[in-house]
Amino acid sequence: MGTKILKIGNSLSVYIPINIARKIGLTQGMPVSVRSVGRRIIVESESRPETLQDLLKRVNLKNHQPLIDFGVDTGREVIDR
Repeated sequence: MGTKILKIGNSLSVYIPINIARKIGLTQGMPVSVRSVGRRIIVESESRPETLQDLLKRVNLKNHQPLIDFGVDTGREVIDR
């Protein structure tokens, strides 16, 4: 897949096709590292997308929301008590 080198300010830039960015999880504003190996340019994300497990690790007593009482059970809900 071809693309072009662009000049932005005093730097050069390259468009990364959206299908490639999505495939490896790159998003706008994500920090990346850029290095050269021979005549190749390697762009790697410095962080990986957060998983549900990552998010759950950040739940603590300070940011945990209290349970809300919605009243008496009225249907065939399964309620853990």
